[in-house]
Amino acid sequence: MIAMRWLVVLVAIATLSGACSEDSKPQPTQAPTHAETISATPDPRGAISVDNALHTANRDRLAICVSGMGGAKDAEAEAKALDNALVEVAKRPVWDLTGIPREPSPLVEAGCPFPPAHYGKHIDQFESGRWVDAASYYRLFVYVLPQDEVDNLDGFVIGREGAEEILRMSMDSGAEVTTGLYLGDEELDDNAFLVTQLAMSLGFE
Repeated sequence: MIAMRWLVVLVAIATLSGACSEDSKPQPTQAPTHAETISATPDPRGAISVDNALHTANRDRLAICVSGMGGAKDAEAEAKALDNALVEVAKRPVWDLTGIPREPSPLVEAGCPFPPAHYGKHIDQFESGRWVDAASYYRLFVYVLPQDEVDNLDGFVIGREGAEEILRMSMDSGAEVTTGLYLGDEELDDNAFLVTQLAMSLGFE
C-alpha cells in the first residue's frame, strides 16, 4: 500500500515537471503593434499632456494615418503625398514651439484605425466626435474623399477639420486628442494646399 502511494506521488511529480518544462520552452515572438505598445504603458488611456501638441503622453512622435473613402486614390499614394507635405511643414520654426519631437521622426501610415466620425453613416452616431477611453497612437486622422463629396460633411467639421477622438475624462467631460482632416482626392496633387491644411490641423496656424 505504501509502495502504491509513492508511485502515485512520483507520477504526479513527473507530470508537474513535464508541464513546467513545456512552459519554459521559448515561445515565438512578434513585433508589438502600436496598440499593444500603448497597452503596455503605465497609463494605456494616454494621459493628457500639456507639454506638447501631441496631446497625450502615450505618443512619442507625430503620427498621422490616412484612409481613402468612397473610391478615392489608393492609401499608399495618399500617404506619400502627405509625407511630402509634412517635410515642408517640419521646416517651419513654429514646429519647435509646439513641443512635438523631431526624433523619432514623424510617421505617415496608410490606414486609420476607425472610420470617419463626420462622413457617411457614422455622423448621427458620433455627433461631435468619437468618445474613447484610450487615445490612439495617431495625432491626426486624414480621410480622403472623392472631390465631389468633400462638402457632404456634418456641421461639426469647421473648414476641413473635426474632432475624431475625444478622450473621456469623466462621465460628462472629455478632451479632443485626435483631429480629423478631410481632403478631396484631387487636392492630393496640390502640395502647397496640403502643407497649409496639415499646419492648420496641427495647430501651427
